[in-house]
Amino acid sequence: MLDKQIIDDFVYFAEVAFKRFGDRVKKWTTFNEPWVICSLQWGNGDFAPGIAVGDAGKWKCGHNLLLAHAQAVKVYRDVYKPKQGGRIGMALWSEWSEPYSNSMEDKRSAQNKLDTDFGWFADTIHFGDYPALIKRTQAQYLPVFTDAEKALLRKSYDYMGLTIYTAKWASKAGDGSSDGWWVRTNDRDGKPVGEQAESYWLYNVPWSIGRMLRYMKNRYDNPYIWVLENGISEKGEAGRTGESALQDRLRTDYFRGYIGEACKATDDGVRLTHYFTWSFTDNWEWKEGFKTRFGIVRIDFDKKDLPRRVKNSGKWLSQYVFKVSNQSKNR
Repeated sequence: MLDKQIIDDFVYFAEVAFKRFGDRVKKWTTFNEPWVICSLQWGNGDFAPGIAVGDAGKWKCGHNLLLAHAQAVKVYRDVYKPKQGGRIGMALWSEWSEPYSNSMEDKRSAQNKLDTDFGWFADTIHFGDYPALIKRTQAQYLPVFTDAEKALLRKSYDYMGLTIYTAKWASKAGDGSSDGWWVRTNDRDGKPVGEQAESYWLYNVPWSIGRMLRYMKNRYDNPYIWVLENGISEKGEAGRTGESALQDRLRTDYFRGYIGEACKATDDGVRLTHYFTWSFTDNWEWKEGFKTRFGIVRIDFDKKDLPRRVKNSGKWLSQYVFKVSNQSKNR
């Protein structure tokens, strides 16, 4: 990701996929969660491949990734979309940042976090350049786009993909900087932002998805939005046995709340056309392995035949979301 050769290599890879599968595959995502790739896989090396290249490498990674995305989108639109009729975009991670108070400092801090986490990629593929905050604060590391590259990046998506799980409070930075922020998980009265999951960073905050969707509608000219990941882990779930392993009360509450808020956002004009839960089955969760589970289907990994059973959250989704969605589709 740190060498510009990745741009040509990725476009070659993407074109092979368009050519071989485009007659059947109509929905394309260039990159999944580029913030995670460049910040956690390469920036601090916390996730695989675990190559810590620091801030300079982090921002170079993002720059090359954005250009690879834009070039692949251009190839698809110029050569394949006219005859295949598909759509292409990118899956962007974000958590909603809510101001800790009504002060201008806290409101600015929340926007700073959104600009840096989400705007890093969302602004760039929509407006054709980085948010002003990033260009100001990361000038020593951030490569500069040419005018031709800006034109290539501008509106380089058919849909804007979103992976969203939670929200945090954002307050004025500890050093007093107007360009930073301080993340908090408790409000001013000491109340947690929501019930905590097995994942330390994740809380059940249903209003986060509605505010994020409306923000995208207002900032990016009401794009088509696909929620490509949304879900939660439950504390102690891996150790449950028998029927208790299927009783995922928090996850069921989570989907009930988040899907309800997403529906309210569509009532307000948000063009949300796709929604995917994370995840269909339990899987290997980064460094945490099988301990942290997100599936609506239970897999018993300690048994040779890996038996699968639908959890209560999966049954709820089947009854109130999947079947209703299919009925609407068939009308």
